[in-house]
Amino acid sequence: EPTSEVDRQALEWGRGELRPAWEKAAESIRSKASVSFGNLGERLEASQRALSPSDFGFHNALVAEDGRLRFVDFEYAGWDDPAKTVCDFFCQPAVPVPWELLDMFMGRMWEAFPAGGGLRRRVAMVLPAHAFKWCCILLNDFLPVGSRRRAFAGLAEDEPRRKAEQLAKARAALKRLGELAKVVG
Repeated sequence: EPTSEVDRQALEWGRGELRPAWEKAAESIRSKASVSFGNLGERLEASQRALSPSDFGFHNALVAEDGRLRFVDFEYAGWDDPAKTVCDFFCQPAVPVPWELLDMFMGRMWEAFPAGGGLRRRVAMVLPAHAFKWCCILLNDFLPVGSRRRAFAGLAEDEPRRKAEQLAKARAALKRLGELAKVVG
């Protein structure tokens, strides 16, 4: 239930823009899935899976003395489809990666996972879903559990400002999602 003006704005935006955009994307994903894959419930072979850190991006990387990147923050890590790693890298909002680098990144992923047949198709199919996931993650402050967590951390006094910032980030993420169609079709 909205208890402030920013809550009402978020609810209105969610119902008026986010949900319709998701419904359109979900239909596209279902359509692509039915054409490209026989059984979506089928697990990938172990050799085709990768350790996915989930919150994967430059914001969670350190540069070592030898110049190589070392990634940190494996709180939500698990064995998953490398397509998820690609999607999370491009969709995380902390340090946005330009969509134009997707082909280059996919080429490097292909080198690492040559047995990952269908990786490019899977990325093209699920990238919109991951972009929506990140839009929703940005809205966590609007959930009661998010508010309680912030209050516990002593961040409750700035709640309206923080919520307005998160809503602006979610709106920007949805706009960025619109640019994705130009890249993956």
